Amino acid sequence: LEGLFDVARGKISRHEETLEELYGTSVFVVADDENFAKKGGTANFFMADQRVRFAINKTAAKQAGLKVRSKLLRLAELVD
Repeated sequence: LEGLFDVARGKISRHEETLEELYGTSVFVVADDENFAKKGGTANFFMADQRVRFAINKTAAKQAGLKVRSKLLRLAELVD
């Protein structure tokens, strides 16, 4: 999946549009794009060692006014 903002084409992806629309709301935004959390989403799923894993962006969660429980954070890969 290409980046959220494709500078070469000047095109904003649907993910980025969704994030912009939801900014400032208390919504836990999850996608299956491997780098979604690094790009500002709250969380994303990815495959590692033939298992489904997930990443959480604590900054994005905090900006959305969400509190993520420590038990969930211990299982996640944390990204900013």
